[in-house]
Amino acid sequence: MFQSPDSWFAQWQATEQITHNWIKFGTVHVMTDNALILITDGQASLSINSRKKHLHLGNLLAVEKNSVIEILETGNYALTGWIIYFEAYDSSTHSICEWQSSYAAGFQLTHIPEAILANISYDLARNGDSSSQISLITNQYVLYSLLRHLYHQQDDKKLTVEKKLKLSIEYIHTHYNEIITREQLSSTVGISPWHYSRKFKEQYGISLSEYLATYRIYRAQEALLTTSTRSQDIAKSVGFEDAHYFSRRFKAIVGVSPKNYVKSIAQQRICFLSPLHAEIALALNIIPHSVATTASQVPSYQRELFNSYPICSMDMEQYIIDIERIKQHQPTLIIGNILDEEIKNELREIAPVISGLPNDMTSLIKYFGTLFQREEQASSLINESCTNIKTYKQNLANVLQRKPTLIYLRVEHFGYRYIGEKSCEIARLLYQELGFSMPQNLQGKEYRFNDLSLEDLLAANPTFLLLEERIMDYFSSEESMKDLINSIQWNNLDAVKNNRTHYVDTSLWINNCGIFGKPIILQDLYQLLQHKNPIE
Repeated sequence: MFQSPDSWFAQWQATEQITHNWIKFGTVHVMTDNALILITDGQASLSINSRKKHLHLGNLLAVEKNSVIEILETGNYALTGWIIYFEAYDSSTHSICEWQSSYAAGFQLTHIPEAILANISYDLARNGDSSSQISLITNQYVLYSLLRHLYHQQDDKKLTVEKKLKLSIEYIHTHYNEIITREQLSSTVGISPWHYSRKFKEQYGISLSEYLATYRIYRAQEALLTTSTRSQDIAKSVGFEDAHYFSRRFKAIVGVSPKNYVKSIAQQRICFLSPLHAEIALALNIIPHSVATTASQVPSYQRELFNSYPICSMDMEQYIIDIERIKQHQPTLIIGNILDEEIKNELREIAPVISGLPNDMTSLIKYFGTLFQREEQASSLINESCTNIKTYKQNLANVLQRKPTLIYLRVEHFGYRYIGEKSCEIARLLYQELGFSMPQNLQGKEYRFNDLSLEDLLAANPTFLLLEERIMDYFSSEESMKDLINSIQWNNLDAVKNNRTHYVDTSLWINNCGIFGKPIILQDLYQLLQHKNPIE
């Protein structure tokens, strides 16, 4: 039974930072204490008490003691944050009591506004000796600040007709390939079939039969684009028994027959969830209809590129997919990698969705070449990139043949991290294509970003150092950068002594090492390798 917030009080027990070991794929955590898990960056999919949830920047997860958390997927954006453990005490007896979340699942999930998240994150990162009085006060303050948001944002527990309709929609999404009747759905909501039809049209603007047919056709479009299955077999797989009826409904909804749909993809209103993917489409002469962007993460060349075409740029918060913004642009195809299954399901109501795309650039170009029937152009783009790298290495052979060590160091608001040499596109460029070496004490990391102390940075002592001051809305890395520049370790680095450091831009180097961004990065890197002090 849920305890109301005024029947107990909370006492902070401990705070720890989320580490790579904690978030490692397949790791299972049995929470021995009540905990608040605050996500300050990245995203990941977790199983919490056997329920799959997607966490990202700004999420606050509250879990009961003895909850089980399994790490399912981390993607390319390593999740970071804090775990705050607390004990609950009965207000009247001051004895330890059992804290229970508002939901039977043993956990609850909410979102913290970024401005507040930034302040709390700063307090946690700068909190020193946990035994000092000011530190204890800070920890208790942070705990109650988070609990306040947790309880303030609880959903109304009353299950309205609208919420019941949403449950019936979820049933359609799961069973769309089966026979579904109005009577079947109305019984799950607990109202008459006639009343269900009326409320459904009020809420969704179309009839149940229209919604179901459209949803099935969207799934058929996905199958036509991503498989070689015959259209009559696809018809059955999405819930149409009659292939001829399927073909008629398909043409009525999509505008072309199933047979001609794949050929018409260039004329579709395509929404890309990644600017990098949209760039590849442009290079293949496919003009996107809309692109989801984060203003602070768009380099100037990319903004100019998109502005030179009739493309709708939809600025959104980092890691957040704004469903309503996308819906307003009425896409007929959505392309992008989506970790959050709930978000993916919402997008699949709007249009066909293609996800599960390759991560490395070469495979991605090949994939889009096949999807858009531009195989020759895709092959040409890949060959051109390989030729450019070969020429580049020849021009800098005097430096690169020595396989000098290099670290890409990211300065965060909470500390320092470096790129693992096998983790992402910029890492592949630096360590595989160009042949830089990772210092021995930092080798073997596959995570995109890995924690790095100043002591370990000095022990690595790279020949070249790329320095990125992280750009994020509401967060500032300025204090961490000052601490780095003023540290003893910084002044003892060979790269610093020999003027072999180079400041790089988050929006270009990390997010856009692609068709158009890569040549700019190479030119930028050339300045470091050619004009800094030579390697002796």
